[in-house]
Formats: sequence, C-alpha cells, structure tokens
Amino acid sequence: MTPSAQYAAVAEILDALIADTLPADVTLKQYVGSRRYIGSKDRRAISDTFFDVLRHWYRLCYVLQDTGLPLDGRGLCLAHLKLVQQADADVIADFCDSGGYGLDVLNDSERTFIHNEMLFENLPESVRLECPEWAWPMLMEQRELLVALQDSASPILRVNTLKTTRDTLQQALSDADIASQQGVYSPMALKLEGRQALQNLDVWRDGHAEMQDESAQIASLLLDVQPEMQVLDYCAGAGGKTLALAALMNNTGNITACDVETNRLQALSKRLARAGVINVTTLSAEQLSQQAVFDRVLVDAPCTGSGTWRRQPELRWRYTADDLAHFVRVQAEILEQAALYVKPGGLLLYATCSIYPPENQEQVARFTAQHPKFAPIDLAAVCARTLTQIPEGVTGSMLQLSPHLHQTDGFFVALWRRDA
Repeated sequence: MTPSAQYAAVAEILDALIADTLPADVTLKQYVGSRRYIGSKDRRAISDTFFDVLRHWYRLCYVLQDTGLPLDGRGLCLAHLKLVQQADADVIADFCDSGGYGLDVLNDSERTFIHNEMLFENLPESVRLECPEWAWPMLMEQRELLVALQDSASPILRVNTLKTTRDTLQQALSDADIASQQGVYSPMALKLEGRQALQNLDVWRDGHAEMQDESAQIASLLLDVQPEMQVLDYCAGAGGKTLALAALMNNTGNITACDVETNRLQALSKRLARAGVINVTTLSAEQLSQQAVFDRVLVDAPCTGSGTWRRQPELRWRYTADDLAHFVRVQAEILEQAALYVKPGGLLLYATCSIYPPENQEQVARFTAQHPKFAPIDLAAVCARTLTQIPEGVTGSMLQLSPHLHQTDGFFVALWRRDA
C-alpha cells in the first residue's frame, strides 16, 4: 500500500469508530481482519497512524471545528498530516492526488485549510493537553500527568511464576531477539521495548507470561495474599488479577472470581488452563453466597479508564461528566456489597484505573467515614513487604500511580482491614 492508501484506510477506520461504541483496538482489528490483502508492514503503519490520531484528538477536532471542515475520518487525517506530521501544503496536495486507492483529491475548503499556517495558534490549554473540557477543573493542576498520558505505552508482561522465573523468561525472550527490562516495583514485571509478536513463541503459548501493566500487578501484590487463603476477586472481568493472585498463592487455597458479565468469566476459563491455574472458582454475582466470607476481597471497580489513555486514547472523548457520576454511584454500591464478604481481620482492596478524584480519593473518604469497622492500612508498610521498591506518592492507605512518576498506567489503590 502507498502511504496515501494507508491514510485512506485510517480514515475509514476512524469513521467506523465514530459511528460505533466498540473499543478502538477492536474496530481496528475488525477492519484489518476483513481485508487479508493488507500485509504486516501496512497493518503496523495503519495502526500507528490510527492511534496517533486518537492521541491528538482534541487538537485535531478543535482546528476542524474552528475552520468548518467536517469532523470525520478524512478531516482528521488531513489535520493530522498538517498539524502532527507538519507536512508542507503542496506535499499534502500531491499526497491526495496520487491516484490508486489513496486519499481523494482536495476540495477548495481543504486546500484553504492546509495552507493556513495559523491553525495551532492560541489553542486553549485543555485542548493542547488533550483533556476533556468537563474534566479540566479536576486536572488543570496535573499538567505533567496530562502530558505523559499523551504518549504511547510500552507492553508489560507479568511472568507466570507457576511455570517459570523472571530471569528465565527474560533470557528466553532475549534468545528470540526480544529485549526487555525488569519492572521497578513488581517482581513479576518485564517491560518490552516496543510491540512484539509473541504469539509464535513457545513461552507465550505455554502460558509463561500474560500481558498486564505493572500498575495492575502492584494492586495484586498489595492485597498481600498468602497460600491457603480464601480470596474473592469481586469484579474479576477478564481475570488478569485473578491469574496474578493464583501465582502469588502458589495455586493453593481458593480464589473465587466473580463478575456480573458471565461471558467474561467464560473467557477466563481458557486463560486459567493456559496458565496452569487450578485454585480458581468462577461464579456469577448471583451465584455468590451471601453467607460467604473471605480473607481477602479485591474490588477492581468499573471506572472511566482515564488512567489508560495511553493505551485507549478514545476513552478521553467516549465518557462525559454524566458517565463519571454514574461510575461513582456504581463504585459506591459495589464497595458496599463487597465489604459484606470480608471476614473479621480480613483485607479489602479497592482499585481503579482512573485519575479522577471522585472515583478514587473521594470514594475512599466516603467509604471510610461510613464504615468505622474498616480501618485504613498504612500502605507504605505493605509496599515495603510486597514490592521491590516503595512507589513515590503513597498517602496513608492510598496510592495513586501515574505514567510520569512511575511509568505505569494511571492507577489507584486503597486498602482497609476489617476489625477482628
């Protein structure tokens, strides 16, 4: 494919994304998967451009709206060529007149647009920092965080210690010419240098590793599970933390993986088998006994996902202030329900992949005030016991992870112990 044809494909994918509610990676996969003529190099180029457009979404939309051009896939691609790639106007004109399957010839409005050298002048700071306008009052003091969330994120592996060690896996990757670095905080983390094709490696097929950001690994570690415990993963979802907990417990005791979306639990069964995990029971929320109690309860609550903007940049504009309010209500309800399953002396861990205070610090403050039987835990002491290094920013029983300070997703953790 020519570069112009690659951009034309990106425009089509963007139109599909705007018209639907599917995640960006799913939309991309469906498009590429239905067009077998697209080779691996073209897939990589299309994917890189597609996600780069999403990372510059607010800036590109702002200039399109300001100049009156349609906010569609083609407009976004032209704005990306002009403002991000900083291509010369004549180059863009030739780019769109290359024939074949590339971008169509420019119309008069588009020619005026690409010759406008003042497009990036006087952008509002919230737009320049790619922050939703409704969220700006919450994040306007977090400029370093917002800048870091515009970058792409490196792939992170969690080593499955039921089958191998981190050193052994790192050597196996090196033998396959895949460079990696050990994580800073999690003793199970390996950071890869760029995207890698792992699916053909024996160590991947045999379940020696899973993709999981180091922030999520930290949350699993801070639950401080021990062998033979009874553990509840209350919002298990696809089961990434369930698998991590099983390895930390050395396949002993029992982990109950629970979720309201039973189809996700069904998908977890294959992951359990691949990882060699035998101490997990999957239950729907309705099947969980009201009399059950657990040594540890993990609540990885549904949230806006604002801490994952590096990996899912479309979430910046998919959610609104009303969505945030909805998530906050749901999180409060889930915490209330999950607290009922913590046995006296047991631990309750609350986590989100969010950077918004209403989902994190404010949620924790509300729960703590309303539940005197749950005492906040000194999280620095737990970090010292379970992590290879104490992260910067531990505040009492809470920890807010961020890409600019910890090279992780934006992720929040809070921990309580129920009175014995």
